[in-house]
This record gives sequence, structure tokens and C-alpha cells, in this order.
Amino acid sequence: RRDVGGGEGSSVHTIADTRSLRSWGCEEVTLWLKSEAGEWAGQYREKLCVLSVGAYMLLQMDDGDLRADLGVTSRLHRRQLLAAADKLRHTVAAGATRYRAVTAASSTMHQA
Repeated sequence: RRDVGGGEGSSVHTIADTRSLRSWGCEEVTLWLKSEAGEWAGQYREKLCVLSVGAYMLLQMDDGDLRADLGVTSRLHRRQLLAAADKLRHTVAAGATRYRAVTAASSTMHQA
């Protein structure tokens, strides 16, 4: 089992790059959701695992999926889970943009 957390005071989303997200299973998703939304998010762990929800599947879920598939009946919980997923989506997008920029700059320097 992978430890998705860092040291004391760190947040799980700091490792949210595309390589690490691909390896997230339901346990990592649950830990991350708890770190972002609150301890109450742990109550959905069993459903996340039964459905094999990884990070990328979580990022594709909408309000209806959370309600129908995960059984999240609380509208406030769904809002918080969707906000957490949106935050992760933006973190990944920003990381990919930075990676592309660094790769492009590196290619240019090697050609010079």
C-alpha cells in the first residue's frame, strides 16, 4: 500500500501529478478526500473500493454519479466532494501545463 500523505502538515494533493494519480486506488482516493473534504468522507470508502474508483474515475464523476453510485445522499457532501475533485483537476492541469512548458524549454535549449 502506498502512503499518499507527506510529512506532518503536508497535504495529499501535493503529489497530484499524472503519474501518481494513475496509481491511486480507492484507498488513496479515500485518504485524499478525507484530507480535502473532512473525516466524514471516509464513510464512502467501501463504495469507492467496491466500484474500484481511482483518481481519474473520481475526476469524471458528477453529482448524479455521487448520489446513484456512491450513495452520497447529502447535497452538502456532494458539493464538498465535487469541489475537492475540481481542486484536484485544476492541480493536475496546472502541473501538466508546467511540465509541457519545461519540456518545451528544455527541447529549445538542446537544439541551440
